[in-house]
Amino acid sequence: MQKSFDQGSSLFIFVIKHCVISNIHDALGYMLIVLLNTIRSWFVYRIYNCRSSGNEVLNSLLADDIVGRLSIDHMDASLYGNDMTGLLILVEGSEDSLKRSDEIVNKRCEIVSNDIAEKLYQTINEQKRRAESGMGFFFE
Repeated sequence: MQKSFDQGSSLFIFVIKHCVISNIHDALGYMLIVLLNTIRSWFVYRIYNCRSSGNEVLNSLLADDIVGRLSIDHMDASLYGNDMTGLLILVEGSEDSLKRSDEIVNKRCEIVSNDIAEKLYQTINEQKRRAESGMGFFFE
C-alpha cells in the first residue's frame, strides 16, 4: 500500500511543479493521463469469439461465482467485421479472474488475437461512450 501512496504523492509533486512552469490545464491533463493508464494497468480484458456455443459459454461465465462479478459484455461478432461470426464476449477484470474465465470457456471459443482484440476493445468502448453520452439527454 505504501508503494501506491509514494507514486501518487510523487505524481502530485510533479503536477504542482509543472503548474508553476506551465498552465494548470496541461498539468491536470497529464495527471489524468497518468491516472487512467495506472487504473488501466490494474485491469485487463479478454475477448472470446464463440462461433457455435456462445450463449452456453455466456451463461456459464455469468453463473460462475468469481467471473460472474466481472464486467461481461456480449455482442454479435458480424457487426465488427474481420470475418468473425457468432458471439463476441468481452470480459474485463484482473489477471487471475481472466484465468478463471479461460478455464470456464475451455476451448469452446477462441481468444481473439491481441492486435484484433485491441481494435475491437477500442471500438466497443467508443460505442459505450457514445451510448452513455446519448442517454444523458433522456434524463435531463
